Amino acid sequence: MIKPAPYYNDPQLKILLSTKPHKVFIGGRGVGKTTIIAEEIIKYCMAMPRGKISLNGLTYFHIRTKSLPPIIDHLERRGLYRNHHYFIGHKAPKKFLWEEPFQPPLDYTNCIHFVNGFVVEFNSFDRPEMARSGSYDGMIFDECTKLKKSAIYQEIRNKIMYGSDFYLLMLFENDFGKNIANFRSTFGADFDLISRDNPKKYLANVL
Repeated sequence: MIKPAPYYNDPQLKILLSTKPHKVFIGGRGVGKTTIIAEEIIKYCMAMPRGKISLNGLTYFHIRTKSLPPIIDHLERRGLYRNHHYFIGHKAPKKFLWEEPFQPPLDYTNCIHFVNGFVVEFNSFDRPEMARSGSYDGMIFDECTKLKKSAIYQEIRNKIMYGSDFYLLMLFENDFGKNIANFRSTFGADFDLISRDNPKKYLANVL
């Protein structure tokens, strides 16, 4: 069912081949960051049937209009087709007899439901209380450097970061130095910055 990916560039390969439990990918426009999100979703899906992870972004609107289109595109390149292998915004029709996660969402409005019962649940950080007390097998953050520190620490940290062996932290910005400063300010020593992919081709300020 899963087709081989047609191509990975060097920064993508570094993050994909890393065996570290906590990953950080900082890259400029065009480096293929959302492709990595799609790849991580596929990895989670294959490794954890009936599992559930969260895709965290600035707003639900941003996740749906900015993050999802390239994710859908890459899933299709890998042989996973919408309304056949997964559904967005609602669970699969009953006639499909698909399983659900062990802890299924009661509302699938902000979810992706896969054929093996795996679910990606969207969380919006303009409404961080929506993610409070959730239980997930992994987490993916999009536009992480723009998330408020208070949202991370007061509503998220130590509350939903279960199953963190599959934790992926994504940082999207062009200002590399600012990204590093924001990352360290927000997360302190909680997470190791294990990957600094900053090709001169994409960014002007190189470590």
